[in-house]
Amino acid sequence: MKHKNKLAILFTTFLMLLSVIAPSMSALAEENEHMTTLRIHKLQAESYNKKWIEAGGKENKDGAEIENFDDLGVKVKPLQDVQFSYIKLTDEITEEILKGMSSKTIMETYEEEVVTLPEKTDSNGLASVVLPDGTYYFFESDKPKNVTSALAVPFVISLPLYKNIDKDGKGTKLDVVNVYPKNITGDEPKVEKDVEEIDNDNANYTIGEKVPWIITADVPTNLKDYVSFKLTDKLDEKLTFDENTDVVKVYFGNFKTKDAMLKEKEVSSAYYSIEKPNKVSRTLTVKLTDDGLKKLNENSDNSKKLYVYYTTTINRNAKMGQEIKNTVELEFENNPGNTNSVGPKTPPTVETGGKKFVKTNEEGNKQLPGAKFLIMSKDKKMYLADAPNNQWKWIPVVDSYFEDSSSAAHIFTSEGNGEFEVKGLKYDSYLLKEIAAPDEYVVSEKPIPFTVTKDSYNSEKDIQQIQNRKKPEIPKTGGIGSAIFIALGLGLMGVAYMKLKETKEA
Repeated sequence: MKHKNKLAILFTTFLMLLSVIAPSMSALAEENEHMTTLRIHKLQAESYNKKWIEAGGKENKDGAEIENFDDLGVKVKPLQDVQFSYIKLTDEITEEILKGMSSKTIMETYEEEVVTLPEKTDSNGLASVVLPDGTYYFFESDKPKNVTSALAVPFVISLPLYKNIDKDGKGTKLDVVNVYPKNITGDEPKVEKDVEEIDNDNANYTIGEKVPWIITADVPTNLKDYVSFKLTDKLDEKLTFDENTDVVKVYFGNFKTKDAMLKEKEVSSAYYSIEKPNKVSRTLTVKLTDDGLKKLNENSDNSKKLYVYYTTTINRNAKMGQEIKNTVELEFENNPGNTNSVGPKTPPTVETGGKKFVKTNEEGNKQLPGAKFLIMSKDKKMYLADAPNNQWKWIPVVDSYFEDSSSAAHIFTSEGNGEFEVKGLKYDSYLLKEIAAPDEYVVSEKPIPFTVTKDSYNSEKDIQQIQNRKKPEIPKTGGIGSAIFIALGLGLMGVAYMKLKETKEA
C-alpha cells in the first residue's frame, strides 16, 4: 500500500514538472523555427526581352539582388503602389485551383486564409514580409491602372530556400530571399470630351439646335494586352438623343478640328459595337471589338486616337443660364484581370438662355395685355417658329404679295400683367417685331432689339420694358369740333361764291 502511495506521489510530481517545462520547450522550439525575409522587388517596363519572357523571368541565384536591369527589357524600373497578398498552400488549397481564379475571386473565396501585406511597394518597388517555412502563393491584389500583362506573377515560393547545396542535397538555409515579379506598363488610358469643337468645353445653343459632342480616347502603348476598351456616356435629363435625327460616328486618327475629323472616313462597324441612348437608359455605349483592339493597336504609338462624335439637343428641362454637364467614362480591362475606369479632367457643359419682357404705356406706369410679337434673327432674315417635341426652329422671312411666312412663326402675347418671355435661345442678339398692339395703342414701327445672355432671364434688372404710344383721339360726330368744321366749310364756300360772281360781272 505504501509502495503504491509513493508511485502516486512521484507521478503527480512528474506531471507538475512537465506542466512547467513543456511551455519552455515549446517556446524554445518556436525560437528555433526558421524564418525567411522575403523581399519583393516590383518591376515595370514597356516591354521585356523575348528570352526572359520565354524563360518565365531571369534567375537570381541564391535569392540575391539583381543589380543591373539593362538586359531585362525596355525602360525597366521599379513600380510603386502595388499591393501583394498571399495564401499558404495546403492539400485543400492548391496552386492548380488558385491559378484558375482572379485576384478578386481568391480574396472573396478564401477571405480568412488570405494575408495582405500591410504596405504597398515603395518608391523603390520594394515590399517585404517575414514568413515561416511553407509554400506560398503570391498575387497582386491591387495595382496602378496602367499595369497590364505580367511576368513571374502570380508566383509560388517554397521556403526555406538553400544555397551552397552539396552532392548530398544539403545546404545552408537562406534568411533573406529577393524575388522580382514584373509587369508590362504603358501610359494610363485617358479620355477627354468636348462640345462644339475639339478642345472646347463650353457652348450655348437654342433648344432644338443640334449640339455636337466629341469624345477622344488616347490609345495606350500596351493596348495589345487589353481585353476590353469601352466608352460609356450617360446623358443628363436636360439633353435629348433622337434616333431619327441624331448621329453617332466613330473615327481613328489624330485631329485638330471637328471639321477635319468629319471629312475622314468612319471606322468600320466591325471594329466596335454600339448601344444608342433611349428614353429609359439614356446611355451611349461604344465598345471596341477584338478586331477593333487589334486594329487600333497597330497605331498604339500615340499617333492615333479613338474618337466618338455624336449629337443631341437641349430640351425643355433645361434651366435658363445654368450649365448642363455631360461627362463620359472610359472603362478598360487589361491582363491579368485589372479593371478600371477614368473620366475627363474637365467635363464639358452646354447652356441655353432666355429673356423676360413687360409691355407698358408710354409713361411706363401701366402694364398692357394683348400685344403680339414675333422674334426675328438680328439680320432680319429668320423668324422663330415651333418645331416638334416642344423645340424651336428658324424659318426664312418671306414677305411678298403671294406669301407671308410670319403666319408660321411663333406669336408671343403679353399677359394681363403685360409680361411675356422667351426661353431656350442661344446667347445672341435678336429683334422683337410687334404685329398687334393693345387696344387704343399704336403698333411699334421699328423692330425692338434685345440680347440673351447667361443672366438675362434670371436677373430682375434685365427685364426689358417695351412702351407703346397711345392712338391720337378723333373728335366724335355732332360735337363742338364738328360745328367748327362745318362753319369753316360754309365760310369757304361763301368766299368762293363771291369771287365767282365778281368774275362774271367783270
